[in-house]
Amino acid sequence: METIIGRELIDRNGHIFNTSHVLAKVTALYFSASYCPPCKKFTPILAEKYDEINELTREGLEIILIPSDKTVEVYQDYFKDQPWLSILYEGDLKQTLREKYNVKTIPTLIFFNELGNIIEREGRLLVQNNTAKEIINRLFS
Repeated sequence: METIIGRELIDRNGHIFNTSHVLAKVTALYFSASYCPPCKKFTPILAEKYDEINELTREGLEIILIPSDKTVEVYQDYFKDQPWLSILYEGDLKQTLREKYNVKTIPTLIFFNELGNIIEREGRLLVQNNTAKEIINRLFS
């Protein structure tokens, strides 16, 4: 995954982490932005499932925010209440990932295994339509 999302991630408090130290068995890229009404509706649902999944499995799930906000200040305000990590706002990685994974709309949630292979492209539907246990059975088997 480090080759996909870079060497550094940031948490909502501004602490920077080495990517190789924080990734889990399953990692999701969450393409989202504060200006997006569907994102605002989906983010709390995702946060609840994220917490439930990490309570139920020791293998762990990590979500990485890929922001689409237009300024760093708006991004920081949006990200401050999210429980997961984010790529660094600065740089071209946001656009590179959108292009690489053909992300046309947000929110988009893509799950990867520990090798960096996509295991679920329609993560938003998976999260919205399944319980935490059902998601674990689908992603961690």
